[in-house]
Amino acid sequence: MLFRIIFTLVTSISFLILFFLLRYFVRTKLLDFIKKQENKIFKGFYLKKIELINAENQVNIILFILRILYILLNVVIIFITLTIVFYLWPQTKGISDIILKYIWIPFNKIIFSIISFIPNLIIIFIIIFVTHFSLKFLRFIGGHIEKGTIKINGFYPDWVKPTYLILSILFYTFAIILAFPYLPASNTPAFQGISIFIGIVFSLSSTSVLGNIISGIVITYMRSFKIGDRIKVSDITGDVLEKNVFTIKLKTLKNEIILIPNSSMLSYNILNYTKSVKGSYITIYSTVTIGYDVPWKKVHELLISAAMNSTGILKEPIPFVLQTSLDDFYVSYQINAFTNEDKILPKIYSDLHQNIQDEFKNSNIEIMSPHYRAVRDGNQSTVPK
Repeated sequence: MLFRIIFTLVTSISFLILFFLLRYFVRTKLLDFIKKQENKIFKGFYLKKIELINAENQVNIILFILRILYILLNVVIIFITLTIVFYLWPQTKGISDIILKYIWIPFNKIIFSIISFIPNLIIIFIIIFVTHFSLKFLRFIGGHIEKGTIKINGFYPDWVKPTYLILSILFYTFAIILAFPYLPASNTPAFQGISIFIGIVFSLSSTSVLGNIISGIVITYMRSFKIGDRIKVSDITGDVLEKNVFTIKLKTLKNEIILIPNSSMLSYNILNYTKSVKGSYITIYSTVTIGYDVPWKKVHELLISAAMNSTGILKEPIPFVLQTSLDDFYVSYQINAFTNEDKILPKIYSDLHQNIQDEFKNSNIEIMSPHYRAVRDGNQSTVPK
């Protein structure tokens, strides 16, 4: 009895001493030390120059974790002390066994689960390691292809990013498939049910998203245009500002920003003005209708003169005229000229039409659009003199 009383007192006093020492060390020393390390050891957490957590929040998170650990440590000390004290007395030994069971069984399960999971964890780390460095190697090769230090016949530098995206998806998908059986509780019905649910939600909600991604990849491999090119899609003409996996951003001639989904881009014909003029030129053309009473040589002369005086039209090759049809009331003349200024096409067309009007007005020749009807008495001929 005396031994039990003495040991109970020693255990209780030891607990109190340990409690106050822990309280003094954590609250007085450790927490104050952590607070003083703000902007010294703890300078915030950055991701590529983006501050995710500033220094103050980082310190607050660490202090919160330490307080939680301090409370848990106190709870463990209390449980150990009560177990020892109750075990000393026959009347309370059963309570000690219950407390020990509540602590030891969960702890034993946790330790056993961690130890048994170590081999699977090593396999998962190997899969992650191989996947990471395989993609890093591909990114290294892709960077040299973009710089031009490595050349592969039939593979263009602007294909590097979409190809890397496709390979990344394949590698990560393959890695998840390999690692899935080694995850804890992967064979349980709950885990499988969650996986099926996520798969169904993803498949139902991502049809249009996947369609745009695939269309964006197809457009890239088609090499129809690149950033900065002036293109025409349906009735929209503009400069390409941005290409991503979902949309194409165009800036129209009126400085309007238009986003066109990649899936819609494949539904239209794409006319690339910039690509057309590289090493060559663009043919611009316009049609006027002139009556039969005007000699065709005179019309050719006036149209070519109007084209030669227009802004942005090349002197060589020389503009030329095609007579495209002989209609009921007039002849259709098509002036064809050449330019390499794809950025000012509207201005070139406007100047060409103005000059055509001026040339025919100065020559007192009427452009028969809209046409008019003249009733002949059968005596006069419309054949030019």
